[in-house]
Order: sequence, then C-alpha cells, then structure tokens
Amino acid sequence: MAESTRLDMGSYFALGVGLILIGLNLARRNIGTKISKFSLGLGVLALILGLSGLAGVKLPLIATIIVIIGIFIVAEAIAKRQPG
Repeated sequence: MAESTRLDMGSYFALGVGLILIGLNLARRNIGTKISKFSLGLGVLALILGLSGLAGVKLPLIATIIVIIGIFIVAEAIAKRQPG
C-alpha cells in the first residue's frame, strides 16, 4: 500500500501572507508613504509562524505575539532615541 504525503498548507499560506505584507511595507517606504506598523507586525508574525511550521517547530501563538510586540516597542524606542 502506498503512503500518501500530507502537505500542511497553513504554513505555506502564513509564509506567503507574511512576505506579501512585508513587501507591501517595503514598497510604501520606497515611494515615501508612511509604513503601517500594524500590517508590518502581522507580516512578521505570519512569516515567523510560517517558517516555524515549515521547520516542524510549533510556536505558541500568544507567546509569539507578545514577543513581537515587545520587539516593536524596543525598536521604536531605539528609533526615537537616535537623531534623524
């Protein structure tokens, strides 16, 4: 009997959504429009969850969201501290 291989499309979907949202914000930056922190955060979250799913590592969703929020808070504080 042949074994069937099951492909987890959720990881690929999350990876694709993450790349699209991050690419959208890169395009916004290149044309001089303000970057959306919300869509950038969702893109990073989706990218991390998609990559972890492809690697076979299951990350807890709530803990991952909290870590990403913390990274954004620290990054914004560093950006405000630097002149220019």
